[in-house]
Amino acid sequence: MYRNSKLASSVRWALLAGATTAAVTSIPTYAADGDQTVERIEVTGSRIKRTDMEGASPVTVIDQAAIQKTGIQSLGDLLQELPGAGSALNTAVNNGGSGATEVDLRNLGSKRVLVLLNGRRMINGIGGGGVGSAVDLNTIPLAAVKRIEVLKDGASAVYGSDAIAGVVNVITKDDFDGAEVSAYWGRNAKEKDGTIRSYEFTVGTSGERGNMLLAASYTTQDATWAGDRDISKYGYSSTTPNGHFRDFDKIDPAMPNNAQLISGANGDSVSDFEDFSDSYNYAPQNYLQTPQDRKSVYALGNYDITDNVRLNTDFLYTNRQSSQLLAAMPLTIGSQFGVIPGSVNVAANNPYNIWGTTLYGSGDANPGDVYSGNIRIQRRITEAGNRIYRQDVNTYRWSTGLSGGIGDTSWTWDVNYIYGKSTSTDTTTGLLNFDHIKTALGDVDTCNATSGCVPLNLFGGEGSITQGMVDFITYTGVDNSGQELRDITANITGDLFELPAGAVQGAFGVERRDEKGFDTPDPLTQTGASSGNQRDATSGSFNIKEAYAEFFIPVLDNLTLSTAARYSKHNAFGSETTTKFGIEYRPIDDLLLRATKAEGFRAPSIAELYQGGSDSFDTVNDPCNNGGVGKPGCAGIPTSYEQGNSQIRSVWVSNPDLKPEKSDSFTLGFVYNPSWFEGFNVSVDYYDIEIKDTIGRIGTQTILDTCAETGTVLCQYITRDATTGDVTDLRNGYVNSGKTETKGYDFTAGYNFGTSVGDFKVTLDGNYVDEYVDTIVDFASGTSSKIHREGMEFGDTSYGGFPRVKANLSLDWNYDVWSASWETRYIHSMTIDQPYAEEYDFYLQDPGSVVYNDIQAGYFWQDYNMQFTVGVDNVFNDKPTPESEDDELSSNNFDVTTYRANLDRFVYFRVSAKF
Repeated sequence: MYRNSKLASSVRWALLAGATTAAVTSIPTYAADGDQTVERIEVTGSRIKRTDMEGASPVTVIDQAAIQKTGIQSLGDLLQELPGAGSALNTAVNNGGSGATEVDLRNLGSKRVLVLLNGRRMINGIGGGGVGSAVDLNTIPLAAVKRIEVLKDGASAVYGSDAIAGVVNVITKDDFDGAEVSAYWGRNAKEKDGTIRSYEFTVGTSGERGNMLLAASYTTQDATWAGDRDISKYGYSSTTPNGHFRDFDKIDPAMPNNAQLISGANGDSVSDFEDFSDSYNYAPQNYLQTPQDRKSVYALGNYDITDNVRLNTDFLYTNRQSSQLLAAMPLTIGSQFGVIPGSVNVAANNPYNIWGTTLYGSGDANPGDVYSGNIRIQRRITEAGNRIYRQDVNTYRWSTGLSGGIGDTSWTWDVNYIYGKSTSTDTTTGLLNFDHIKTALGDVDTCNATSGCVPLNLFGGEGSITQGMVDFITYTGVDNSGQELRDITANITGDLFELPAGAVQGAFGVERRDEKGFDTPDPLTQTGASSGNQRDATSGSFNIKEAYAEFFIPVLDNLTLSTAARYSKHNAFGSETTTKFGIEYRPIDDLLLRATKAEGFRAPSIAELYQGGSDSFDTVNDPCNNGGVGKPGCAGIPTSYEQGNSQIRSVWVSNPDLKPEKSDSFTLGFVYNPSWFEGFNVSVDYYDIEIKDTIGRIGTQTILDTCAETGTVLCQYITRDATTGDVTDLRNGYVNSGKTETKGYDFTAGYNFGTSVGDFKVTLDGNYVDEYVDTIVDFASGTSSKIHREGMEFGDTSYGGFPRVKANLSLDWNYDVWSASWETRYIHSMTIDQPYAEEYDFYLQDPGSVVYNDIQAGYFWQDYNMQFTVGVDNVFNDKPTPESEDDELSSNNFDVTTYRANLDRFVYFRVSAKF
């Protein structure tokens, strides 16, 4: 490998981050004395190998020691506790979760973070119904990780699409000799649940011409229940086990509202069905922390074929079996819930229909009949048990390549090929088959003639649905999805020519990337006959061809410039060019001033371009209620029309005509390592990121309002019943519109000092969000409005939390064979942003800050080369304040993407041995 006699800058002390990252640092320089050589190393954010690792872009490093300092057994969970991390999917997301754990930087979304494995792309995760658009970080086993480099800057000019908010580069062990085994066990102390067990085995060998590594791990995580925690034990739904019925008074004018309906089965089962005034607590039937098992194998090999050519290869396989659990499936009948629910009628001769006339789901089929109007039924089928969503996900990634030098020059090259594949089989129990429900509620003679059919009783209250009825109307759905990645890269880098201050370096490369994905829902899901949301099949692919150039220019001894440009040609939307500029200036040896300006882009994902339509029931207020008098888009709608349900069915659709998102980012900061204060280090970086042409859905409410006000704009996405005015179809698609801007500061500080009783290290790593603004386009007027999200919490069902300040503070101690640490994680209080917050006093506008304290102690048994560790996370049992005093707002009444979900002290033990 190429070596340079030029001295590197002095070694910087590692800065430690608090609760999760014990080593957050400007990457240390490898220094030498006298005429010794210094190896050039490539660092995340640049393809150019350098000796001074403190560059223009801020980089955070988490090493293996930092990982071991925590009780965390998930790479994704580890990264989510970085101060600069935003709200992202994790295993605490039960309703809408997939078992995956992703990373979000700057609250800009996990799709805008590029994840690399050893500097090359990782395959996206999958599972939970659909093609994934972000990497599941838990597919990478911690046993194989040497360090993690987090670039907190845009880098599309260097790496291509997705590197808008930053880059996470996971570096695996490549210099491991011997064998190591470890075992971990931990669980919540008070509730004695949420047990996590992990077992790891690593073996490696190194020789003169190469090295090999094999790492295997098995991790299992048990569930915790929402009903077992005070903050999350209540969650209410209007769909109850006894059922709700609307417009039954229209069937028989003599029967008043809220009447007692007597079961036609035996005459003695009486239920009081109120008209949507009571509710059902679903929370005890939900997971707070979802269970999963992960099995991973990682293998790496490097071999010097010649003195100048090296073969590199690695292979990763992970199997994840995960699940989520929700309360029993609600059954909804009536045209307000869509075409299929509206096609269900209760026949006059159904033995449980005591009215002696057919109850029509989509209106009276006999207009001359004395009974008029259509029915609406909501009944939670608790007799069928809970809904269980299971994922069996297999992820493969193989990378191979050649690298080497060119003669006796500074130039090095590499050629690499990556193949990645992720497949998932998703199984859901407790679903309802509308085709069978139609038969069971329809003509009794037809039901009796149908194999397995038992007439269905919806009117007898909870317990009136027998096992035979359950067996006929329920089914287990099976979905299959997958995606593939093929990526070929070629790079060359070296010295171009000399300037008085040093050599101008360059890096050049080309890349060809192909991605494809598919999603095949269960047949009943595709036809809409399932009680789960209807979803069409997905199949799509794209390819992108790229070329880049990067330069490092030493203008003066203390001033350097860097620049990069990348050209990308995408078969779906055309070409894109991005650039990046950086500057580093050292007015004195101890102080580095740095700045970057970068352009970025994110190509639309397969899901955004090609995913099949899927049902969503969004809560909206129809502007055409009561005929929408005076609104052009409501013309022809009868004044008698009243929205029958606050949730209107819409279909989420993709858009093959999407263009890429574009971004501009700017960073400005300094790193100060005072020679007069040995062991101290501080850095501050300001960031300003703007994303334009953001990809997002128009929004159901926006479509309804815009059409109503204009009579033309967006009206093509709405279909209404010509007679009643009900919305029967609404297409909510992706568009390029709006803008997102965020500004803030990252700050780190650390101090290392030795005493007679051991070595100490105090570190601080934090983030302050000055501004986070979404610009929303008003399609009706063509104007736009700004929504400030800094300091706000929106719940885990929408945007998550945007705390102004997040910080990790750490104190570490080492003495001989003993070690200990105290980590503190601070999350500043946020204002709860929820509908009607100003009208009802039970919404907490300032629920307070949260501080987590974690402690750990370790002992190294030298005779047997064994490390023993014991720790307690959340020592003082701190937890977030509920979002409201009397009601739930998000799934658990707090945001599980911002706060820890265990809500308890977590005690763990770990033992490892090296051979």
